Amino acid sequence: MTPQEFREAYLESQNDLGNHLQTLADLTSQFEELISLISADYSRMNEVVDEFISRQESQQQDEGQA
Repeated sequence: MTPQEFREAYLESQNDLGNHLQTLADLTSQFEELISLISADYSRMNEVVDEFISRQESQQQDEGQA
């Protein structure tokens, strides 16, 4: 391998590495956004379930007192 071939191969590899690192950074950002959305969805689901259970319990107590 000549010094020129080495230089070209090195620069190509360096460029590929940079591109892959940028892709990884972009994916990491997207995953962080998805994690945030999933967390919000999970919290909302818990709120809905808690509200439903509270209403059911309240109705049962009301029926028991009637």
